Amino acid sequence: MAEGLWAVEHCSDKVKDEMNTLVEGTKSDRDILDTLDKEIASYREAPDSETVRNWARIASGVGNKFRKLHLRLEAKVKNEEANRFVRILLECEEKGIKFVATTANQDATNYVSEIRRTRNLFQGYVEAADNVISICRLHLGNYIASITSDVSS
Repeated sequence: MAEGLWAVEHCSDKVKDEMNTLVEGTKSDRDILDTLDKEIASYREAPDSETVRNWARIASGVGNKFRKLHLRLEAKVKNEEANRFVRILLECEEKGIKFVATTANQDATNYVSEIRRTRNLFQGYVEAADNVISICRLHLGNYIASITSDVSS
């Protein structure tokens, strides 16, 4: 069961199960990216090009997986929000209660807040992976420049 920031508790059981499965299923990849961040931060001197290429491969693979998940979650937020709105509309019609769209809209927005938060957390991992790739490009550019200057000398 997902905990802390990753917990999803205030949705339908189906959505809770889907989200918890998604979060639990990506824990190892999130750990990989977190470990990679720590490894990069621990370097005090320029890493060798093979290390940098390995970092880039890992960040690219994990980042692309999270990018796809982020897009799926974006669609899920929109779909669940719309479904909640329609359910409220139908319930009001069925019970003969006056339907207030702004209230229903606010309820639907609140209903998907945990899914939205999970989506945003995955977006953070996508951005972290992109940042690692940018760092790798910088390191490889510096490595190539140093080789080129060594050859020119």
